[in-house]
Amino acid sequence: MDFNQLRSGLILFHRNLLERAERTTDTRLKEAYLSAAKHLAEVTSALDKFDLAMKKIRELEKGNTQPN
Repeated sequence: MDFNQLRSGLILFHRNLLERAERTTDTRLKEAYLSAAKHLAEVTSALDKFDLAMKKIRELEKGNTQPN
């Protein structure tokens, strides 16, 4: 599984949690779904930042012609 597949799966799962929160009438369950969705959004954001950092590292390593 590559990064884009992982990210797509997380987004679908996030959307599913929000839909479940919208459908339920149980207040505690709704709050739990929304809390999980919020944390999943934070994880997805952190993964996006990680991906950008790794791209920058690869870019810098390509430009580094000196041996370590």
